[in-house]
Amino acid sequence: MLQYVYNPESLFGEMVDNRIMTRAAEEVQRADVLLVLVNAVPHFSDRLADISINDRVDNTLEKILKELGD
Repeated sequence: MLQYVYNPESLFGEMVDNRIMTRAAEEVQRADVLLVLVNAVPHFSDRLADISINDRVDNTLEKILKELGD
């Protein structure tokens, strides 16, 4: 299982590895269910998720809505 933990500060200014992004997109397309956990700080249950976002829920939802063109 591919697992990814997103921390908003961790990718600032860094190049994205296209191989990893392509693999992640392929895995998401094949998935029947995608478990995403959003916690302000790392949590022991993060390891159970396909994607774990370490940020506040309100910040995360705001970013999603902005990306979707709210």
